[in-house]
Amino acid sequence: AFAWCRILLKVLTPPFSLIQVRQHHPARKLNRPDASLPSIRKMNTLETPPLQYPDRTEWIATPDGHQLPLRVLDPHCGPHAAVLCLHGLFSDGRFFLNSSQEGPGSTLLEQGYRVITGELRGHVRSRWPSSSRRHDWSFDEYAQQDIPALIHAAAELHDGPLFVLAHSLGGYALLAALGLDATLQAKVSGACILASAVNDYSEMGTRKRLLFHFAALLGNVFGYLPAR
Repeated sequence: AFAWCRILLKVLTPPFSLIQVRQHHPARKLNRPDASLPSIRKMNTLETPPLQYPDRTEWIATPDGHQLPLRVLDPHCGPHAAVLCLHGLFSDGRFFLNSSQEGPGSTLLEQGYRVITGELRGHVRSRWPSSSRRHDWSFDEYAQQDIPALIHAAAELHDGPLFVLAHSLGGYALLAALGLDATLQAKVSGACILASAVNDYSEMGTRKRLLFHFAALLGNVFGYLPAR
């Protein structure tokens, strides 16, 4: 075995060393980069940073006093249409675009669409009517107050076709709101629903049923659901 190791080392060992390379190429200094080539730091400074899209936030009041943030981002060219993005449960507008303007919404901006992200009550930046967080509201308020307020505000901000992209809970609330108000349908040119499964929860299983009851109990105790 020792003999085989010696043979293997001879095969793998290169016929020259770094010292020999320095002797054959005295002009090349391995411990210092070629001065004729720009350093990595210099090359990075020459790169043009991506242009930021114009970004602003409007605050929309619901009939019962909640303040909902409506973030508006404009493309660099004239907007063809606007897309209102509605998040799901335990989420917010950053699901579509974060503070660095990264996310799925950036693709829409690149294609020339104005992107508007709305947030429902009880989620992150939404403002409560008072300092107390104990308020009696449910899914009905999403469908009857929050979604209509966000759509009406988005339609006023954008004079052109308005589409709605809704995820999970936002999709449920959007479909309910459009079904309840025919005038709201007239303001929307189209809607895309993501991961909003339509079922009666009969296939959830015992564990998920107990989880829903436990969540309802926490909501009654705290006045809101203490979860992320």
